[in-house]
Amino acid sequence: MRPSISVDPFTVEDFFAFTAARPDGEKWELIEGFPVCDATGTWHHQRLLGGVLGALWDTCRERPYEVLPGFAVRLSPHDVAVPDMVVRPRRSIEPTSCVCDDAIIAVEVLSPLTADRDLRWKRQLYRTLPSLQHYVIVTQDAVEVFAYDRQHSFRERRFGAPEDVLDFPSIAAPISLDEIYSAVCPSLQLPLPMVPANGHTLQARACR
Repeated sequence: MRPSISVDPFTVEDFFAFTAARPDGEKWELIEGFPVCDATGTWHHQRLLGGVLGALWDTCRERPYEVLPGFAVRLSPHDVAVPDMVVRPRRSIEPTSCVCDDAIIAVEVLSPLTADRDLRWKRQLYRTLPSLQHYVIVTQDAVEVFAYDRQHSFRERRFGAPEDVLDFPSIAAPISLDEIYSAVCPSLQLPLPMVPANGHTLQARACR
């Protein structure tokens, strides 16, 4: 449900004026002009995010890219996403800025609260950002990754085996699912179907 903060949709400038007055540690996104607050990531969520960040960190450090966790991306005059991680060119922006519009890769770790937003709203808007080449969604309840990239016209591709490799040709940094999931899922069972509220069918592989 959208909060009753203003009758008129927020602009990006309105949004950052609003979040500047909020307590530290809150995560807000701007969806069609309305601020929406996200819950804090769980241990499981943060460990999966760390797997992606760790896999890309060394590669990006040796190339002209930087990895930023939780950095905002301007998608339209009334939309701001805050992906769990972005990769962008290593070039200067205003030191006090908290938003960019040149993300190359955006990564989200899927959670029940944000599933519909990540799979629908963000997927549609990221493709309108000229710099964005890859959008990746990592699920928590499965060894399952959804990948959307400009090379494949942002069609959905699914990866579900530890040996599967996510290819990021734009930065030449492939990573395997094992690198992402090994810290939280040492053993796998057979896949079981799971249907979230947004209608997407996920293949869940339970962790022991």
